Amino acid sequence: MTTAAPSPPRSALASRLDAILDSGRLPGRVGAVFAEADSGRILYERDPDRLLTPASALKVATAVAAAHRLGHQHRIPTSLAEAGGDAVALLAGGDVTLSRNGIGHYPGAASLGRLARTALVARGGRTPRTLIVDPAARGAAPAPGTDPEDLRHATAPMAPIMLNGGRLRRTHDRRRHSPGAVAVRSLSRMLDIDRVLELPVDPVSAPIATVWSPPMSVLIGHMLRESDNTLADAIALRLAESATGARTWTGVGRAVTAALDEIGVDCAGAAIVDGSGLSRADHCTAAFLTDLLIAAWNRPRLRPILQTLPMAGETGTLRDRFAHAPEAVGAVRAKTGTLTGVASLCGVATGPRPIAFAILSGGVTDQTAARAALDEAAAAAVDFRE
Repeated sequence: MTTAAPSPPRSALASRLDAILDSGRLPGRVGAVFAEADSGRILYERDPDRLLTPASALKVATAVAAAHRLGHQHRIPTSLAEAGGDAVALLAGGDVTLSRNGIGHYPGAASLGRLARTALVARGGRTPRTLIVDPAARGAAPAPGTDPEDLRHATAPMAPIMLNGGRLRRTHDRRRHSPGAVAVRSLSRMLDIDRVLELPVDPVSAPIATVWSPPMSVLIGHMLRESDNTLADAIALRLAESATGARTWTGVGRAVTAALDEIGVDCAGAAIVDGSGLSRADHCTAAFLTDLLIAAWNRPRLRPILQTLPMAGETGTLRDRFAHAPEAVGAVRAKTGTLTGVASLCGVATGPRPIAFAILSGGVTDQTAARAALDEAAAAAVDFRE
């Protein structure tokens, strides 16, 4: 009779994580990976390849893909071009952060008023009689799998031009039903135009006036800190247009995974249909998110993205978290993910040894308890020592 070799002893980190994940606060499906950020060495796994809904944790993938493919200094243009017959055409590049006159929800946002004034100066003061707008400016259908309730409360219908992210007021989070049409009406008034025609617009028309969004690095930072769904989807659609020539949700998935493939992230099994993570059709694994974090951490050009993630107990969506895990305050940068029944957290614990981690959970019945468990798990990584 042979005796089985004893199992190797569990590390203190693994034992602590087991206790947290088995506490009943994450009662459904859970996938988790903790790994050294520098080397990629796995320190803890639980169902690392289980496909789960990431919710807003997916925004990290959007951010890394956009920074890699578009670059930190990339800016989104909004232009006006001569269209013949005393008409001007709007060339909307996908900037949802526009302000009316330089003061808006987004710091450094381009001004629609400045666009109109510059165009009028370029035309020698002659007011155009007609504004031609591509039908796409009205906006696109929501990403597959997006709950209509989330569209009302968590984002705006996606259009290639918006004021203040489609908000009713720049300091308010409620969104308009037709933000593209509102922006077009505002521009037509600024140009003193009464006639707006919807016609296909040649995207290569030579502009007479252009305003530019803040740099991609600024957009990404705001998107991650505040978990801005509208901005996340706008960035993803801009990436899709750059990669495929069209602003489509199908293009978003292709563009994001292609960009991540280029930096060595294994995207096998991942289903990405939007940039925000609002869609229930988004699926990925804890291993995918951890691999993504490690890839960004080890590339000097991409690591700054991780430094814009919310700081535990201090900034963004983590400002009011980690009350029961004070050791993590100021030592964990992470992205939350929350939908009904879903709670996720992924980021980097910057303790004595930086640790990248991702925890995805479904079947959540108590979000307060689930968040406390996620916070404690992240905090466990701060004190990690061999």
